[in-house]
Amino acid sequence: MDLWSKGLGKRVLSMNWAEYEGIDIEGDSLIVKGVLGAPVFWNYKVTLTEQDYMDFFKLITKDTGTVDFVIHSKKRWSIYFRVVRKVTKFLWLAFWAILKSFFVRKKAAIAQ
Repeated sequence: MDLWSKGLGKRVLSMNWAEYEGIDIEGDSLIVKGVLGAPVFWNYKVTLTEQDYMDFFKLITKDTGTVDFVIHSKKRWSIYFRVVRKVTKFLWLAFWAILKSFFVRKKAAIAQ
């Protein structure tokens, strides 16, 4: 992801989401921490809430802009396979989280 602001002039900073330093959960938010690299080393902290996730999925599914971008990309097959792999992993993790929360609640009910 490229970042730009007026204070940077013509300089654009690139942020690679895969190179974060840590993830924390604070309340209802997911906190992603890291450092932007050269030419400027800035610590960053991105706060993601439930609404941010919903807004992101709304953005990528709202119209055909995202689909057109992928279809016309030179790396479209790589994008297709990576998206399928990541979505599949996300769905498995969500499934296991649901099962885990179900059994934790059931165990707590039995203990009482």
